[in-house]
Amino acid sequence: MSGIKSQKIQSERFRRHLLKLLAVLFSFCLWFYVLNSESLELQVKLPLVLIPPVGMAISELPPTELLIKVKGSRAFVRNLFNDNEKVFINLKRRGTKTKKGMLVKVLPSDIPHPLGVEVTEILPGELNIKIEKRKTKKISLKPFLVGEVPSQLELLKYELVPNSLKISGPRNLIDSLTSIETSPIDLHKLEGDGRIKVLLKELDPRLRAEEEITEAEFLFRVKPKKANFTLKNVNILFLTSSSQFMAKVRTASIDVLIPEGADLKLTTKDVKLVAEIPEGSKGEVRIKLKAELPEGVHLLQIYPETISVGL
Repeated sequence: MSGIKSQKIQSERFRRHLLKLLAVLFSFCLWFYVLNSESLELQVKLPLVLIPPVGMAISELPPTELLIKVKGSRAFVRNLFNDNEKVFINLKRRGTKTKKGMLVKVLPSDIPHPLGVEVTEILPGELNIKIEKRKTKKISLKPFLVGEVPSQLELLKYELVPNSLKISGPRNLIDSLTSIETSPIDLHKLEGDGRIKVLLKELDPRLRAEEEITEAEFLFRVKPKKANFTLKNVNILFLTSSSQFMAKVRTASIDVLIPEGADLKLTTKDVKLVAEIPEGSKGEVRIKLKAELPEGVHLLQIYPETISVGL
């Protein structure tokens, strides 16, 4: 009998502990539900993207973003706009034509939001959009040069590759556009024969590039106005995969400019003259010599500039 009574006591204790645990869990769930079902108001700015009708372009810049006010359960509203959402409006399907363009009303349905969230306000709620016929045109690219080359040097020539870009946009804007600039190119940092990649400046938002070109190559030649040092009998290094080649000329001379005040005694060991022979070359070929110089030393001329190599 005592064993049965003991089992009943233990069973009663377990039941009481289980009820306490369930009560705690229920209280937590109720608290979580109340907390997240509490109404919350939020305002956020979203980028606005207008899609003009085919063959048309927006001629005056409209607002680039909308101020959106929403209201809803905390659970929905709290993480509502965390995915870089944008508001897209297709002008072909929407908008009322006016003398000055199109009048477009921004609707709550334009705003990306889930069920249970209410869009309470949109600013601006109406958009006056001016549009024109779209025109496509090749526009020249222009390097944006800043600074100056050092006084003892001169920029002999330069060019951009490519030198034009096909763009489209409202007719009046396209007709008034003559060129598109690159990002700044510092002339003070240029030396010798070289090429550097430069980004194009961002286009006016009303314009659209019809080619996937975001940068160009700037080819240039910067040379000293005159040399102040000549180095003779510099050995030529031949770069070729061929084990047999013939070259009558094995050395060359160079005229260089050493900056005033530079503590540098230039010798043939400080200079590398390179003749790079293209892969697969046969017969007699003319190779242009290239010079690798210490930093700060500027090349004026190589004598001879080219040599003949037989393979």
